[in-house]
Parts: sequence; C-alpha cells; structure tokens
Amino acid sequence: MDSREQVDFLASSPTRLCLLRKLRDQPLDPSTLTTRCTCSRATVHRNLETVQQYGWVKSVNGSYELTVVGKRILDQFGSLLETISTVNAHEMFFQHLGDLGLDIPLAGFDSGTVVTATPENPHAPLQYCTTEITELSSERYYGVSPIVSPEFNESTQSFIETGTEIELIIDETVWSVAQAAYPNDIAEAFETDHFSLYVYPDDLSFGFALFDDRVFVGAHTDSGQLQACLDSTDEELFDWVEDQYNQFRAEADRVER
Repeated sequence: MDSREQVDFLASSPTRLCLLRKLRDQPLDPSTLTTRCTCSRATVHRNLETVQQYGWVKSVNGSYELTVVGKRILDQFGSLLETISTVNAHEMFFQHLGDLGLDIPLAGFDSGTVVTATPENPHAPLQYCTTEITELSSERYYGVSPIVSPEFNESTQSFIETGTEIELIIDETVWSVAQAAYPNDIAEAFETDHFSLYVYPDDLSFGFALFDDRVFVGAHTDSGQLQACLDSTDEELFDWVEDQYNQFRAEADRVER
C-alpha cells in the first residue's frame, strides 16, 4: 500500500485516528481502547492489525504502543488537520495575504484575534486596528503599510508625541501619495529624532505593525482596502513578523530628513 492509500486509510475513519491518539503517550490493551474510542472490540482488533502492518504500532506484552514511525505519522497528520481547520476558519485573511500566507505561523491564530470585513461593516478591520493601536503603550513601533490613511496617521500620533521609536516602510506609490496628501504630518514626524521612514522599491500588498510584545498583520485587497487583520501576542508569530520586517527594511531606501 502506497503513502496516498495510507493517508486515505487514516482519514476515512475517526476511530483509526482515535486509536493512534490514545496510544500516543502510553501503551494500552484492546479492551481499554474499545472503551476510550467508543467502538467494538472487533473494530479495534481489525484496525490494530492494519496499523501494525504499516509499522505504526507494535504489540508489547498484550498491549499496543506507537512506534517512532507511528508518532511521526500522527503528528504530521494532526498538523495537517490543524492547518486545514485554521485556514478554512480564516479563509478571507489567507485569500488576501498573498504569498506570506504560505509560511505565516498558525499558532498566532489560536490565541489571537482575527477581524474580517463584512458587507454590513466593510471597515471593521480598520476600525479594530486603529482603536487597539491608539490604546497601546510601546517603546517601539515598526510598521509596513501598503496604504496611506488618515485613520492610521491619527492612531500613531501618540507614539510621535511620547517618543516611541518609530520605523515605517511604505512603497513608492504610497510615498508619492503621502507627500501630496499629508505634507504636514510628514514634516511633523521628521521633526522628531525617533522617526525613520523607508521606501520599498516594489508594491506592498500587506501590512505589519510590530510593538514590544504584540503584532498586527493586515491582509489587503488589490485596491488597498484592509480586508482582514490578525492581532496576536504569540511569540512564534512575533518572531516571524520581526524577521519579515527586517528583510523588507534591508531592501528599502531610507528617506533622509
């Protein structure tokens, strides 16, 4: 039986997955497995025989336990199920995040908050992010933005006034719009010694906001509208956003005062 057939075998029955999960941490006998997986003894024996043939399980003194192969298979299959569940639950976010959605850590979704635009409230993500950012206190604020927005300008005003270290990356199109539409805001920001602006050479289609221990990730439409945002304090996501930010900053040109 090839690997595809093994995947089909495991995916086609919740009982099979239950058996492997129950054996993950300790050996169990068929009677205990029958009770814990709420199935017949015949079903347990039939499936144990098959997973033994695959090398996922071995018999030890009348009980069964997972092999290293079985543990690896179970862990990877569980990861696949979690990925499918998370991506399906936040489909709009991933649809608009682009290639960044291929490797963004999913752990950030478990403890985080995702706000998505709806027909009834298309500006819900923008309202959420600006409100949360306005109320934050942080020693640093590093951002990437594919748009220029008066709402975001207002939400970051307090950081300029309180001396927060600010770095902002925008693309050339946004820089041109900002110079024309918000010259006073730009001049005010550059009057401080804790504001740095970088211009990225290619178009940006996503947003980051990185604070001391909290991150926001924004997924935008082609026209720049914020369609969904993720707000999280997860360390893995935080490190990923910081790495992404540093890569984009390394390729951007700093705007001189």
